[in-house]
Amino acid sequence: DGVHRNLDPVAHPQFFTLAYFHRPDELREELRSAGFGSVDLVAIEGPGAFQHGLDLTDDAKRAAILRAIARVEREPSLLGASSHLMGVGIR
Repeated sequence: DGVHRNLDPVAHPQFFTLAYFHRPDELREELRSAGFGSVDLVAIEGPGAFQHGLDLTDDAKRAAILRAIARVEREPSLLGASSHLMGVGIR
């Protein structure tokens, strides 16, 4: 049904809340149906989540990585590659 329910929060505290699974187009439509306009979807992890061993201690490398993330975080064809999405709308 697209909902993750933690049936035993004592045994599984890492799953502390309900989670709703959406495809990007479903989340956009849900927000619009709730009265939000100018809906924007942003990938939280994006495809960078699959890259291991990134050197974030070097300022120049970290800046380059963050620029690359910013370039694709709203790319519609890549939104589904993110484990988490954030929907932003104006009401």
